[in-house]
Amino acid sequence: MKKVISLLVLAALLLGNAVVGYSLQNNGSNAAFKESMENMELFLEVLFQIRSNYLEKEGTEPNQLFDAAIKGMVVSLDPFSGFMTPSEYREYERDEADTFGGIGVQVHLQEGILTISSVIRDTPAAESGLMSGDQILAIDGEPQKGKNLDEIVGKLRGEAGTEVKLTLRRPKEEGEETWDQVLVRKEIQNPTVNDVHVIQGTKTGFLRLDGFTEPAVEQFRKALQELMDQGIDSLILDLRGNPGGSVSACVDILSFFLPKDSLVASMEGRSEEAKGIYFTRQKSLSFPPEIPIVVLGDRGTASAAEITISCLRDYHRAAFVGDRTFGKALVQDVMNLSNGYGLKLTIAQYFTKEGTPIQGKGIRPDFPDPLTRQQYLEIFNAETLEERDQKDPNIQTALAFFAQGAQWPVYQGNPQGDYDDILPQWHKDAFRQYQMQDFRPFSSEEDVQETGEEESAGEELPASQEN
Repeated sequence: MKKVISLLVLAALLLGNAVVGYSLQNNGSNAAFKESMENMELFLEVLFQIRSNYLEKEGTEPNQLFDAAIKGMVVSLDPFSGFMTPSEYREYERDEADTFGGIGVQVHLQEGILTISSVIRDTPAAESGLMSGDQILAIDGEPQKGKNLDEIVGKLRGEAGTEVKLTLRRPKEEGEETWDQVLVRKEIQNPTVNDVHVIQGTKTGFLRLDGFTEPAVEQFRKALQELMDQGIDSLILDLRGNPGGSVSACVDILSFFLPKDSLVASMEGRSEEAKGIYFTRQKSLSFPPEIPIVVLGDRGTASAAEITISCLRDYHRAAFVGDRTFGKALVQDVMNLSNGYGLKLTIAQYFTKEGTPIQGKGIRPDFPDPLTRQQYLEIFNAETLEERDQKDPNIQTALAFFAQGAQWPVYQGNPQGDYDDILPQWHKDAFRQYQMQDFRPFSSEEDVQETGEEESAGEELPASQEN
């Protein structure tokens, strides 16, 4: 009992210091100080009750409760902010490395359930047949719903050669399928540049960028140079399923395509440090401006990938083929805290060169060409790049676009955004907080029919390969 009391006294002192600091930040407001003291008293009251009376003692150590309280506070802000314990922060920093031990999936939380956004090729996940939209209910028998994303990802990671057991659920139109699967982790290359080739029978170069990491910049430059050396006369840049990443890497990659000092995006935040304007830089390689570009995107294309699409579109440098993008224009900063803790906090929102808002809305394709789950599976299961190119309707649409002269209307920007509605995966609650809802990286058959009826009117949409 004495130990509990001493811990609570220590907690009171720590919270008291925090409250004083908060009060000073609010110019010493008596009302703010009083309210903060009342909240601190309530917090300590709840902490004491949990420590004294909660059924299970496990998980009620003061440091565990404090960590959980801080995580709850941060995660209530938006789906992308997060508080990391020292072990979680170390795992996060490993994410920035060139390789890591894992199963090869990119994931997000959907209503508290871990959901696969995309599967990296030639990984244990791909070899096991996991797909975008699959839900991970448990890891090694432990349910994961409601846990922090960084914490869950840390459990998926591990030393190459070790096993991890997943309990999975696959939603279907006629119901759902649930099963257990054991995967053996292996060394995974951080998603960067892949599938670099010239499409057979054409002079169209193709490359897929799976993430905006710092190592991706040099790989991207080498891929562009390789394609240019082969005499390409057009380029397809595939950003489908690309969740984004480093804004700096995004600016560097755009600098290969645009003149130095071209405006990329502007950032707006509460602090002066969060505000800024990004311009392209001088690079050792300049992609020929006369070579037309098509960029592919879908509902899994987010963040820095959306900056890339919007920038190339705003400068009329590339036509956008595919589906409405994810709609994430929030920018996070990662902060080092005391004792090895870390904080990933949303500090700004970006706006395109033309000032078009993307947050919650996404980007409208110049040539809408949404794919169904079945089409994604056919592409993913193709055994060769040639077969994949032939089965990919987006690639066929891009090739038809090039064949017809690569002409498309200049985008003029829209101060209200490309769409009137908020995407299904976004919803603003009463506290104006964004929450992810019903994310789907692909379209249903009904979506494709509606998109074709509503969005193709008045546009000369190039013919796609038969679905």
